[in-house]
Amino acid sequence: MKKIVLMCLSKKGAGPAFILSMARGFCRDAKNQVYCILSSSVENRNEWIEQEKHGVRILYLETGNTRTFIMNSLKFMAKGKRQVRSFFNNESIDVCIQTLVHPWMFMLSRWISPRHLMAVIHDPVPHTGEKLVNILISKIMYRFTPEIIVMTKSFIPLVEQLYHKKRRSIYYMRHGIYDSYRKYVQIPEMEKVSFGAYNLLFFGRIEEYKGLDILLDAYGELSDSDMDVTLTIAGNGDISPYWQRINSLRKVNLINRYIRDEEIGALFSIDNAILVVPYKDATQSGVIPIAIDFNVPVIASDTGGLVEQLDDGNIGMFAEPGNVDSLADALKNFIGSSELQTYEKINIEQYKRKLEWDVITSDLLVEIDHRESGK
Repeated sequence: MKKIVLMCLSKKGAGPAFILSMARGFCRDAKNQVYCILSSSVENRNEWIEQEKHGVRILYLETGNTRTFIMNSLKFMAKGKRQVRSFFNNESIDVCIQTLVHPWMFMLSRWISPRHLMAVIHDPVPHTGEKLVNILISKIMYRFTPEIIVMTKSFIPLVEQLYHKKRRSIYYMRHGIYDSYRKYVQIPEMEKVSFGAYNLLFFGRIEEYKGLDILLDAYGELSDSDMDVTLTIAGNGDISPYWQRINSLRKVNLINRYIRDEEIGALFSIDNAILVVPYKDATQSGVIPIAIDFNVPVIASDTGGLVEQLDDGNIGMFAEPGNVDSLADALKNFIGSSELQTYEKINIEQYKRKLEWDVITSDLLVEIDHRESGK
């Protein structure tokens, strides 16, 4: 039996959804005993309660908020070691996987002392505009974590160089399909708008590197050509740099707030939706697996690991990063070809099995065993 610990102290967003999907994958093999360490304020706690019925053991930690973080950290340093060791009851852990950085991870990993301590690197190179404190914590965590999991093969050499890792200590794992968004509630803002024959979707936190300005200009070209198309922008973040451009365009549906997990499926269920990922720089995207799960075609920038995420370019269409004309041409070509749309959806359906978490987690454990045995 493999004893596996998964750690994520983020409260909401992609982190808790990612680790929940991973836990479900490991649990599908009855030979695994899965433990999880989570924030007591984790957004999808109801789903975790359901996982406990399937044998997952969960330790919830009071991480607090920005105002109480220092006080909670002092309490954690004073009592956390006893709490953690009591939870595990001195059991020997085979694999401990950390996902998304958090200062408490350093102490937790030391107290657990697994045979394999691993960290998932979502972004080996910090995105444009990333906070300095996050960059610093990430560099320290990845540098001193013995084994690293990357989600695109193209970043293996980069991790070797940036974090001084040997190739043998780096593992490749696909970014699987989230399986938390099929049950959803309707988004109130969407009930007030009409959609077109084709509906572009930009989803996720509004950040400079994600290229919303490029998409708005490309969409403007489509709108000016009288195509029956709409654009929905859904996500939290500072919209002010884009406000003037948005106001000048027709049929733009703006939902500028945090989108709760139970609302996400409503966005990807829009008729004739096309996800646009116009990132200026990227490692991979957590939005792409959601689109694949809903059979939504993707048009993305040819940057980082996005092509690899889309089955090495066999699904999806691609545009030059930061190039408005290139993105506009890709959108026009896709919308103008019903055969291409049908072909894309068939390819997506065939690709899905490779992205199921039981397949992904099983492959990871097999690779760990192979390296242990020297194969």
